[in-house]
Amino acid sequence: GEGEGEGEGGSKPPTAPPAAPAGPAGNWFGEEEELPEDLTLGVRSEHRAMFLIDLKYDPEGRLVLEPSLEKVEEVAVSVISDLVEATKQIVSFQVDVINAKPSATHLEPCSGEDFDRLMSDCIARVRSSVQDNAFGPRSLVREFEKYPFLIETNVDTYVNDWIEAAHPLMESKAEIERFLTGSEAVQTRFASDTVLRMYVVSCAETKTMLYNKAMKLKSLMLTQIAAEAREQSGTMVQSFSGILDKLQESPEDPEQLAILQDYVKDCDQEVEELAREIGKAREKLDLLEAFGFDVDREDFELYWQAYSKPREVDTMRKAAIPRQEEDRIKFMQKLQEAANEFQKELQSIDTDVNNFFTYNDLEQAEEYSGQVMVLNQRLLEAAEQAQVVNGREKLFDFPQTSFDEIESMAQVFKPYADLWSIASEFQKSFPNWMYGPFNTLDAEQIDTNVNTWWKFAWRAEKTFDGKAEPQSVAATLKERLDTFKPNLPLIAALRNPGMRDRHWTKLSAEVGETIYPDVSLTLKYLLEIDINKHEQFITTLSEQAAKEYGFERTLDKMKTEWRDLQFEFSPYKDSGTYVLKGIEETVMLLDDQIVKVQAMRGSPYAKPLEAVVVEWSNKLVYMQDVLEEWLKCQKTWLYLEPIFASPDIMRQMPTEGRRFQKVDQMWRSTMQTGADAPAVMQVMTIDNLKQHFVEANKTLDLVQKGLNDYLETKRSAFPRFYFLSNDELLDILSETKDPRRVVPHMPKCFEGICGVKMKGEKEEEQAQGGEWLNITHMVSGEGEVVALSNQAPVEPDADRNRGNVERWLLEMEGSMRVSLREIGVDAIGKYKQSVRTQFVQEWTGMIVLAADCLYWTRDVEESMKAHGVEGVRKMEQQMVQELADIVELVRGELSKQARLIIGAMVVLDVHNKDVTALLVQSKVSSPAQFDWNSQLRYYQETIDGKDAIMTRMMNASLAYSYEYLGNSMRLVVTPLTDRCYRTLMGALHLSLGGAPEGPAGTGKTETVKDLSKAVAKQCVVFNCSDGLDYLAMAKFFKGLASCGAWACFDEFN
Repeated sequence: GEGEGEGEGGSKPPTAPPAAPAGPAGNWFGEEEELPEDLTLGVRSEHRAMFLIDLKYDPEGRLVLEPSLEKVEEVAVSVISDLVEATKQIVSFQVDVINAKPSATHLEPCSGEDFDRLMSDCIARVRSSVQDNAFGPRSLVREFEKYPFLIETNVDTYVNDWIEAAHPLMESKAEIERFLTGSEAVQTRFASDTVLRMYVVSCAETKTMLYNKAMKLKSLMLTQIAAEAREQSGTMVQSFSGILDKLQESPEDPEQLAILQDYVKDCDQEVEELAREIGKAREKLDLLEAFGFDVDREDFELYWQAYSKPREVDTMRKAAIPRQEEDRIKFMQKLQEAANEFQKELQSIDTDVNNFFTYNDLEQAEEYSGQVMVLNQRLLEAAEQAQVVNGREKLFDFPQTSFDEIESMAQVFKPYADLWSIASEFQKSFPNWMYGPFNTLDAEQIDTNVNTWWKFAWRAEKTFDGKAEPQSVAATLKERLDTFKPNLPLIAALRNPGMRDRHWTKLSAEVGETIYPDVSLTLKYLLEIDINKHEQFITTLSEQAAKEYGFERTLDKMKTEWRDLQFEFSPYKDSGTYVLKGIEETVMLLDDQIVKVQAMRGSPYAKPLEAVVVEWSNKLVYMQDVLEEWLKCQKTWLYLEPIFASPDIMRQMPTEGRRFQKVDQMWRSTMQTGADAPAVMQVMTIDNLKQHFVEANKTLDLVQKGLNDYLETKRSAFPRFYFLSNDELLDILSETKDPRRVVPHMPKCFEGICGVKMKGEKEEEQAQGGEWLNITHMVSGEGEVVALSNQAPVEPDADRNRGNVERWLLEMEGSMRVSLREIGVDAIGKYKQSVRTQFVQEWTGMIVLAADCLYWTRDVEESMKAHGVEGVRKMEQQMVQELADIVELVRGELSKQARLIIGAMVVLDVHNKDVTALLVQSKVSSPAQFDWNSQLRYYQETIDGKDAIMTRMMNASLAYSYEYLGNSMRLVVTPLTDRCYRTLMGALHLSLGGAPEGPAGTGKTETVKDLSKAVAKQCVVFNCSDGLDYLAMAKFFKGLASCGAWACFDEFN
């Protein structure tokens, strides 16, 4: 409706709602105050709380308010806007009594500046009120965060770590109480719905969760303590049972009785330790009871069972003492009886030993040997029994009985025992030697036995001196061995493992009897045919057989060494085939065996094996030849494979490509066969392996020759290719189909050009080919862009150039020179009309430097001609000012390219200023004077009908070559640099070379390179090594003579 105004047509602005009563109890707004200790009733105001929010955990285990306080603030503010929008929906009404008619169907919304100001004020007050009251919930969160161990702890992980750390029982108790106390504090301090003035914070879920955490920790830790108490009780019961079993044991011998008696005396300490463990178990059970933990009945019974055991042990221990004393008396009686029996056994042994003194029949040696074994065993057992008796006497404190007679009997008996043992062995062996199959005799063992037994018999004769019976046996044994000893050389010679059928045939021929080493041949037969008459022949024959046998074994060993040797076939990149690797061991073994076999072939003892030796020698030589051809083929194949993998190379060299493909097929087939069965000897059996590799190498030689001829053709067409290696050139030629892929290789041919711009700037345009691939600009490594002249277009994809990279690179070289000459002429013409500081930022870097030096030369000479020395002095002042201008320019904002140009120009300007100062000091007044004439000067002259730059120094002159060298820095020029320049310029003027000499790092190479920059010449730097030969030098000289470049051979000496 319309309101009444204070003045005519005026309107009264709405008034703000009344403020809430002040004071702590009725304050609507929160204040930054500490929350009370008791929050069960919250913090209330005279108004009812408006917002209910929850205190919850987020997934990361932090306490958060949901919804957030920021969201609550936005909701509260949005209510104001929602109220205004709602008024727009109120329908107008009319009152019939006064016939009032509404001016519209709906109430007009409030509007105007006053209303907007009121709205802003209202929103601000609501926002401020909500923000002020937010302090309460935030403080509540901080109060909860005072219990971080409750909030942040992962109970399962925490309890597992606690158990692994094995904390003492009291620490576990304290930790449980800490969690329970914290949980109780949370439950009692905070209400489930805490009222904080405008907010009600629901904490029920969080309180419940923290309570459950504390209870879970308590349950897990007490469960672990109960398990430890159960395990402790069970262990103690087992230990006490072991003690009781030990106390009840009945000893089987005096030694066991002594052990049991010691145990009865010393078991007190073990019982005391177990009693202490019972106390620890009781502490755990008391703790469980204090926390109201429900302990299993079985656990209590187990504990009480352990608790009663010490008394049971004590009772059993007391009963064991008298029982053991009875056992002691019983064992003492048995010991006395055993000692008496033992004395009788010793007397029996002594009688049997004395019987051996009378034995003298060698034919009964085997029977006597059996008695020796029995008697030796009885003596050993008697010695052991004596130790047992003495030990038991010591246990019972009896006097020690001496049994020295046992050792005496053993010493007396030993010579007789050895005599009859050896006699028995001889009696058993002699028939086998004489009548057994000769081919089963072990010559070495027979020789050892005969000599050993003879020495014993010889000593025994002296040992038994005065004892007729055993002495006669030793003499008889020695006599028989003496009779047999002459047969030992015969046995050794004929039982040589090298004896073969051919040797037995020779022996048969010599003796006149057929002798063959089968089962029927015996030593007795050989002696009957009086074979010893041929002793010398047999010895020689045996030695020959031994040496031949040595050769046989050597050959067998050689063949064995190859048995497990394998070639290493390694996959080669992604080619699908293999290459041979790690053959050093194979080559060494091959060389070593070839030397050995050659030595064997020269020995007379190898004659019977000649066929085998020659066959093995030929096989080794064949293997050596195969490896040599194989490695040669592999080296060439590895070089050529990536070359002919390029379709462009295959297209340009079809004949060589077909030849290489033929070799490649053979290579892949052979390598696959070898990889399937890599054993060396098996690989060498591949059919025609050597011939395949020989033919492959011949073919690859033709391919290489054709490749070199092809590369020479390309180098002749574009001479800068002479300065590239074959690999670098092939990298370029393999990309001729797409000029864009050649561009990355351009720095190898043009030092200053690292990229180009083409007419087609987008990749889609360049993909169309044709004129879109025309090169319009060259780009240096520093990022300088130089436009190419329209008078010398570079068209890589034109019909005349397509697929022939050398042609359009030649166009690139020509266009580079033409373009730079045009830029130079244009720049020199505009130098005087331009502001110098502006000029250096607008033109190509190398042209700026050339123009700067040219005008310095022109200005100095004109000053000399016009005003003499005074003119030069003014020129010096002018140069100082120009340098100051450049310094001012450097301090400002400059592009990267301009800063590089100015850097190089300052180096030259400083040198030019120094030269000008020297001219003033030397009072040079004419261009013809030496001090001026000896400087590097630049002039613009007409060469071949075109304006160009000419450099002069004394009477030497070199035309500026317009080789693009990029936007690079220049060398600081010193007096020594000038001297080098003069020498080199003079030499070049006379078509000679120069050779700067000096210590390393003094700038020889850099001086040569800087002089080439000064005259814009291509300079190829080559680092020499001992591998530099006349062919490499010839290739360089071809390139130099063809393209007019300079070459700097570094470290030429």
